[in-house]
Amino acid sequence: MDKCSLEGKHEDAGPFLLWELQSLMPELEKLVPSRAVVLQKKIEEMEKELPPESQSYNEYRDFVQKGDPQSLLDALSKAPAGMREALGMEAASKAMNEGKYELAREIINEQITDANQRKQFLANLERQMIQGAIDKGKLDETRPLLERLRPEERAIALVQFAAKAAKRDNKLAIEILTEAQVAVNTQPTNSIEMMVLLQIAGAFARLDASRSFDIIEPMVEQLNGLLAAVAALDGFDFWPSFKDGELMGAGPNIVVSLAFTCIEGLRLLARDNFERAKTLADKFARSDVRIMARLAVARGALSDQASATNSILMQMRSPFFRPYQ
Repeated sequence: MDKCSLEGKHEDAGPFLLWELQSLMPELEKLVPSRAVVLQKKIEEMEKELPPESQSYNEYRDFVQKGDPQSLLDALSKAPAGMREALGMEAASKAMNEGKYELAREIINEQITDANQRKQFLANLERQMIQGAIDKGKLDETRPLLERLRPEERAIALVQFAAKAAKRDNKLAIEILTEAQVAVNTQPTNSIEMMVLLQIAGAFARLDASRSFDIIEPMVEQLNGLLAAVAALDGFDFWPSFKDGELMGAGPNIVVSLAFTCIEGLRLLARDNFERAKTLADKFARSDVRIMARLAVARGALSDQASATNSILMQMRSPFFRPYQ
């Protein structure tokens, strides 16, 4: 890429970069006040170096940060042509965050001209609408949106709906979890499918332990093969998972993380059926993983029910189980 094209990209990105830096200033002033002063001076220098047509962006900085969606929308007609797209995006984001979904959709469709950006904003809008429905426990209202999600995303959303339903109606929660289970492959073909199934198993653990066992049991054998592959590749990956032939911990490897999540599922199930949980723990082929699974089952059998329930609910709410958001 030549110098001119680099400079052009810098000029295009400059105003947006400055907005981002300015938005961080309040936090920086609290955490590192001496550095914040230096950064503020640097921002002021950068503003002076912007071309005249870009300096008008700074006039809207406070307005963008403090204005409501409608006022931002009203400002579009007066804004320079180069600013309208950015203001439209800001207005759409604010409308989404405030739960004004129809206004957000109108702004996205009318003000965001870039097709890829518009598609991304509409997808984010639908996800926020689904999350809002989850928070209110309104599954029926959001079914048309759920049908447009990928199976794994739909299953994750259904598990969250089930968590809400379980507070008042266990039967309904089980029905929703069954629907979530149907949405994904019973024999996972990738890490996301396996993690979603483990999430479903964790949700079933309190409501119908036998269903949870049925999901986890075939995964143990599958994880044995995957862990053997990870061990064979250890040393060739950037992050090692083993030391002196023994597993070090969850770490960044997704297969190892899945194994630990599976072990946690056995811990949750141990109070309901200790023998079955212990039998599954003993099916792990690696001795180090098998020992960890046995210890987890023992802890689960000795823990009180409240702790187990809280752990299940924490899993169901964990952002780790929301890979597409």
